Amino acid sequence: MKKTTLENKIIGIKPERIYDVLNGRRNKYALASELGKPSKKYWKIAAKTLRVKEIPYKKFDELWTTIFWPNKKTFSLLKKLRKRGYKLACISNINFSHKRYLLKKYKFRKIFDILILSCDVKTRKPNPKIYRLALKRLNVKPEEAV
Repeated sequence: MKKTTLENKIIGIKPERIYDVLNGRRNKYALASELGKPSKKYWKIAAKTLRVKEIPYKKFDELWTTIFWPNKKTFSLLKKLRKRGYKLACISNINFSHKRYLLKKYKFRKIFDILILSCDVKTRKPNPKIYRLALKRLNVKPEEAV
């Protein structure tokens, strides 16, 4: 029987499955990565759950960033809101790998006035601190925000 290489195994995994495994089963390692503390243990847990051999960090990073795909309706709505003069903030529980990938691929800085990312501010939704930070950076009162 021919050995399956890591690359062949990864190619056969749908982005939706990767998303379900990595985000559907929240654990302390996943949460820590969103606070800017990546863990080698998380990569090992993910590899085992996805039924692939242990994934080197660089390969895991490539694999993990494939869980995103654009939502055209959302982007269209955001562009309309921006044209109407609304201030837009993106508040996301995210890790550094996703941040790097998404900022490069989707140009969020052109869409949003501010980005509040958990890996940068070391707090996550639903902690009220992250929302207060967004309000402060936008110079908006809570009753003026949606």
